[in-house]
Amino acid sequence: YKHLLVRALGDGVTHVQFNRPKQLNAMHQENWEELGDVFTKLDTDKDCRAIILSGNGRAFTSGIDLTTFGSNLEVEEGMDV
Repeated sequence: YKHLLVRALGDGVTHVQFNRPKQLNAMHQENWEELGDVFTKLDTDKDCRAIILSGNGRAFTSGIDLTTFGSNLEVEEGMDV
């Protein structure tokens, strides 16, 4: 994964870690897609019984990455009020 670190810790535990520490692990579209993919794969992995989710660096996540927020949204003309 490009923005996630995934490693098996043993005893059925897998550690999934956000890995954009310079951006305080801010979330963007690719993060969500990778996270969904890894959770889907781990859901069907008989060797994984628990997932630890954390952030690399000093923040778990700072939320949505505002530098990309809305960059792919279509905006319709609104009514003037």
